[in-house]
Amino acid sequence: MDGRPAFIQRLGVKKSLITLAAAVTACAGSAAPAPETAVGLEVVAVGRYDFRGGGHSDRRLAADGISGLARLEGDRYVAVADRGAALLFLEIAVDPRTGRVTRATFLDPVPLSGPAAALADREAVACAPGCPTVWLAGEGPPPWIAGHDLEGGTIAVADLGLPSLTVFATARPNLGFEALAHRPEGGLWAANEEALAADGPPATPRAGTVVRLIALDDSLRPLRQHAYVTDPVSGPITHPPPAVGREASALVELVALPGGPLLALERALGGDGNGVAAFRVRLYAVDPVGATDVSGPRYRAGLADADWTPVEKTLLLELRPGLIMANYEAMALGPELEGGDRSLLLMADNGGGTIQSIYALRVRRSGR
Repeated sequence: MDGRPAFIQRLGVKKSLITLAAAVTACAGSAAPAPETAVGLEVVAVGRYDFRGGGHSDRRLAADGISGLARLEGDRYVAVADRGAALLFLEIAVDPRTGRVTRATFLDPVPLSGPAAALADREAVACAPGCPTVWLAGEGPPPWIAGHDLEGGTIAVADLGLPSLTVFATARPNLGFEALAHRPEGGLWAANEEALAADGPPATPRAGTVVRLIALDDSLRPLRQHAYVTDPVSGPITHPPPAVGREASALVELVALPGGPLLALERALGGDGNGVAAFRVRLYAVDPVGATDVSGPRYRAGLADADWTPVEKTLLLELRPGLIMANYEAMALGPELEGGDRSLLLMADNGGGTIQSIYALRVRRSGR
């Protein structure tokens, strides 16, 4: 059986070229230097770690298409895959001096039970340190957010029938809730991937797309919403044929730094100067102070024809990881490193198969 990710197979890449060594050498891409920022943070690209794992005879328990990652404690992490119906556990070892990933191993998955097993297209996972509950989000339809006890069972599901959340019924297919983060003060941040139909068009090479950041309390009751504008697509895709027309620029993950800002991961698929498809990953620090709360009645019909001020965002890092095994859309805080830096891990949606990729970053205060 072909062990390559399905997306690689569709692109027609020869199997002999898709070894772990070749993937690292040919597709490692480049990282823009970490800029000095007004938020007082720098993010440094450490490097990618490719490995095999996550296969399972039961497709529901396989790590096909990981799109959410969160740290539980120590080297233990939990992930979700958009095709599966399980909590996927991993051990990821990070060198405390350099921040490099030195080992990654999948542990036994835990099948989801109760209503959470039937909710479609899991895209994000978040948890509080030491908390027995993990929070999941998915694209649906309809989009959903649910709490799941680590020992099994759904404990809460967000009520999208609440007046301030009914606009999410206009989510486009495969563009619902994609990002989820634990708020240090309690509760969650969540966001859809690209604009709701009521809020405007998807991203293009000329303009980004408008998504909604939602703050929820511990009971999944909405507190406020803010508009977030993604960057435009880098350019139209003309090659390879399977990627033509699949341009996108989306908000795919959130992480709240303890005592620091909210981090947002934007992932774009677009054409380079020659129209060849490639992924672009940008990490931003987000400041909602001064942004309009768009949860009120005047915004419930949509943002397209309304006046509002979006959140401010500050670019921290840009990666150009290529196309193969480069769809980084999961993000989790790793351990604290020597010298006070913090590990930050990105994980790729592999599109299927057992080749996986983690990209290690380190977050530090500016001037350190």
